[in-house]
Amino acid sequence: MQDCNLSCEYCFYQDKGREKGYMSLELFKKSINPDVDNVYLSGGEPFLNPDILEIIRAIKYNGKKCTIFSNGIGLFRFGEVEREEILSNIDKIIISFDTFDENYRLRGDNTKNIEKIIKEILRFSPNILEVKICVNKYNVEKFEETILGLSDLGVKTLSVNIVHDISSNEKKFRVEPEQIVKVYQIIDKYGEMFSSNLIDAQKKFINKEYNSLFTSCKAGYEFYFVNFKGEKEICPVPNKSKGISTINCFSEVCVNLWEVF
Repeated sequence: MQDCNLSCEYCFYQDKGREKGYMSLELFKKSINPDVDNVYLSGGEPFLNPDILEIIRAIKYNGKKCTIFSNGIGLFRFGEVEREEILSNIDKIIISFDTFDENYRLRGDNTKNIEKIIKEILRFSPNILEVKICVNKYNVEKFEETILGLSDLGVKTLSVNIVHDISSNEKKFRVEPEQIVKVYQIIDKYGEMFSSNLIDAQKKFINKEYNSLFTSCKAGYEFYFVNFKGEKEICPVPNKSKGISTINCFSEVCVNLWEVF
């Protein structure tokens, strides 16, 4: 589902050269691999796809686990009964969130709408919700405040995406190394809300054990990407799948996309 209802300035999807479109239900059914146990629906924004409800039904009919990466806002295009069906048939929904700061504009809009959908998911099925805090130069100082705000809402599970500039020549959104250390120290403080893998990774980062953090890219043998045309690609990074090395392919962009923590 390669389209989105937000325009987050830091998102890799804003990198040009990608067509926009939606995978049809018919094509999705043809793309289901019987050997795959987990299906991850991403985008863009999956809930913009007019066939998304039927696609989720097809995933469950085929006995697969379903995880959705979303900003959540698209859920409001469904009525309450359909929303409840969606939330009943997925195993996890990962909602991206930046900050409670109403003056923050990197997402274009809709902080309050995202809060609203988080509350809706918590009301119906709190155990499937994970909120991913997207940390960048403009909200890093409010990271702990954001954790506390989400905790007050009732969120139990968090993860982090430290945003990297799409172009290595730009430093518009860069989080400085000393700020990353501070972020990881805060993660340690609220460790019960984060995965053990993330806690282990932040300790290695602080101790500068970089070589033990990353060995090789997992793309192509632990997961693969299928675009809206049904074409299989090793990696969703624009223009990278061709000629990608799975032996030594690690970059800031890949951290951003594949969330290795």
